[in-house]
Amino acid sequence: MKHLIALLGIMVLTGSAPLNAQDWLDSTFAGTGHLRVDLQPVASDDEGQQMILLPDGRILVASNSDTEPGYQKVALTRYLPDGTIDPDFGTNGIRLLGSSNNTLSVLRLFRTASGRLLVVCMEEYGRGLVWALQESGASDTSYGTLGRVYIDVPSVYFEFLDADVSPLGELVLAGRYSNVYDSYLLARITASGVLDPSFGQGGIALPPGATAFTYHSLVRILADGKLLCLHPGN
Repeated sequence: MKHLIALLGIMVLTGSAPLNAQDWLDSTFAGTGHLRVDLQPVASDDEGQQMILLPDGRILVASNSDTEPGYQKVALTRYLPDGTIDPDFGTNGIRLLGSSNNTLSVLRLFRTASGRLLVVCMEEYGRGLVWALQESGASDTSYGTLGRVYIDVPSVYFEFLDADVSPLGELVLAGRYSNVYDSYLLARITASGVLDPSFGQGGIALPPGATAFTYHSLVRILADGKLLCLHPGN
C-alpha cells in the first residue's frame, strides 16, 4: 500500500462556479499536487499514520510498515518541500524502527523545540516505546537508554492511545489498562527520557473514577503544565 500526500494551495473562491477536484491541488508540490510513495523493497505494505511539518518546510511521515511476513515496523520518511524524498534522512530518506519477530505501531510523532524527534509507539505484546531521533534520523542516544524508553504496566492489558509534548520536551502519554473494566492510565517522561518519579508512582498514574470499555483517551498539556484529559466513563 502507498501513502498519499496532497498539498492544498491557497485559493479564493467565488462559490458560484463548479469546482473541479483538480483545482484543489498545488502543482508546485511533486508536479501534480499529490505524491504516491511505494517503500518497496523496504516494506511490502505501508500505511501512513502520522505527519508533521518541520520548520524548514520539509515533511516527516510515520507509517506502519510490513517489513517481513507477519511482523511490522515503523517507517519514517522525510520529504523535501517539493515532494521529493530527502536523501539526507536515515538511509535514502527512510528510517526503520523496530526489531525482527515483533510488531511495532506508531501512535504519535513530535518534534521538540530542541529539534529532537519523538516517535511514540506500542509493541504488539503490550509495551509502550518512545524512540528519540536526531534530525538526521540517527538515534538520539542522549535520551533514555540509547535513544529509547520502554513503558510497562503490570496489568492484564494496557495500551497507550494518545500523547502530547510540552515546550520543554516532557512527554505525557494517555491510555487504558484493564483487569475487568478499562481504567484511565497516564505516564510522564522527562525531557531526558526517564519516567518522571515525581508523577504518580514511578512515572505512572492511575486516576480514579474512569471505568468503561473504551478505545478513546486524549491528553493535552496546558500552558501552565496542567493536564487536560478526556476518557469516556460510566
